[in-house]
Amino acid sequence: MRDSTDAPALIALWQSVAFGHPFALGRPLGEAEIAWAIQAGMGPLLHAATREAPERVPEALAPRLEGADRWARVQSADALDAAAEIIDRCADRASPLTLLKGISICGQYYPSPHQRFLGDLDLLVEPEDVPAVTGALDELGYQPPEAAPVRDYTAHHHLRPVLHPRTKVCVELHTGLFPPSQGLDRGPFSPAALRGERRPSTLDGRPVFRLSPELQIPYIASHWALDFVPAAGARALLDMVLLLRGEADRLDWARLLGWLEDPRIAAHLQLMLSYLEARELVELPPELRADWKRVAVLNPLALRILTGMVDRYQVRGLMQRVPSIAGSGLRESPSGIAARGRFRSRLGTLREAVASGNFRGLLLILDTIPWERFLVRPRSAWNLLLVPWCLLFPPGDPDRFLPGHQLRRLGGVLSGLAHRRSTGW
Repeated sequence: MRDSTDAPALIALWQSVAFGHPFALGRPLGEAEIAWAIQAGMGPLLHAATREAPERVPEALAPRLEGADRWARVQSADALDAAAEIIDRCADRASPLTLLKGISICGQYYPSPHQRFLGDLDLLVEPEDVPAVTGALDELGYQPPEAAPVRDYTAHHHLRPVLHPRTKVCVELHTGLFPPSQGLDRGPFSPAALRGERRPSTLDGRPVFRLSPELQIPYIASHWALDFVPAAGARALLDMVLLLRGEADRLDWARLLGWLEDPRIAAHLQLMLSYLEARELVELPPELRADWKRVAVLNPLALRILTGMVDRYQVRGLMQRVPSIAGSGLRESPSGIAARGRFRSRLGTLREAVASGNFRGLLLILDTIPWERFLVRPRSAWNLLLVPWCLLFPPGDPDRFLPGHQLRRLGGVLSGLAHRRSTGW
């Protein structure tokens, strides 16, 4: 087994979980790595992986992993109990609910359900069943959060979130997978396709639906790509790894490839699979490799820039030490930072940066621009204008504008060129 001394901690962890190997990081974990793993919801997995290699966790930091594991067990039990209670209350008044995201995948592919962080409880319902299910939630005591921002949900893909006052479990009732404004409520994510891709399943013996593995793959990739939340993005990467390994012999790749007419979905899948393959976490099946041209819609330079962002933001958590701006251009969440993508919001954030002197916080705003441009309009010629800037100042690098850092980067490039000339490569 290859030593992972230089690998990011999360990559070594995911290799351990996916392949059943001992945790092979060949060095002690740093405080920032443990903090990022916990923030990304990977604390329980890291706690389990390092029990066989306790020397990898500094003694002073071990209680943090133990605490993260205990908290996750309580939080997971509350969420699973809440899901069971909702399903029971809806059993005789609505069609079986469809489990989405964490509540669906935690019991399918993770070693233990509590090792997959659960945020909101995401449940997909038929539009005609919405009154019955919302009535059941009312009976169980769920209420809109008191401090929730004012937002119009009439044209959204889920109803206003509701929170249980005792357990603090938050429930989102979905009628679709993406907001209509994103233009993805057709093709594989259309209502008709959704009904055809639901598969009967159970949750603790209760009848539910889950999405087919074939639909889960583009859903995970597109949700990951369109919601720029670093910590949640790290979880989505591991979700994909474990799903692909768990369903490797049963996936109908021909059906999945038929859904990639939308270049955005293809770009999302290309980016995620390319990164995971480069990190040796997945192996693309021959069917997909033979028809890779249908997936590969990103130009090589854009793909290089985006995979660098994945590595720095989601896997290494480098931008967590950049002070964020608590403005309307970015929203804080337990998962990290998400871009709203609105021009007026970003102007408001710029004003807050000027007022507070936190100009480094603008890096987070700048970085959402190439992410959105490359992944929302992957074939736009205008994207080429961003490439030189992003290659010179890599998004996600907190030190990109420091002269000394740039000189070291230049030295590395020149050293590489000299090595190529001396070796003939």
